[in-house]
Amino acid sequence: MDEDGPRLGVGARAQGARAPTYPPYDLEIPDARRADIWLAEFREFEANGNLPRLSILHLPNDHTSGTRPGAPTPRAMVAENDVALGRIVEAITKSRYWKESPSSSLKTTPRTGQTTWTRTVRWHS
Repeated sequence: MDEDGPRLGVGARAQGARAPTYPPYDLEIPDARRADIWLAEFREFEANGNLPRLSILHLPNDHTSGTRPGAPTPRAMVAENDVALGRIVEAITKSRYWKESPSSSLKTTPRTGQTTWTRTVRWHS
């Protein structure tokens, strides 16, 4: 656990390898905001040509907050998650990196914790 909360799959060895502005797992942070942060960094990489060889991000709001009072509905959270992912995929497909960018996504089923491949955007050889 970091000082600002748990981070998925990020240990001490990964310090300096992650985007310092990308938020930790917190369902109160909209996935649209996460997409905004990732897209801003991606645009910087596109401008300076320093895109990392691997980029992993999480958009956790498809796990939803259930029907907690004051929280968005599960349907709204999943829809917002899909839009955020779509914005990221669109940016990659319109970038100069598209031809070299294998892209896929994983989805974890909140009830069972089972991870499945849900979308493969495009694999390049």
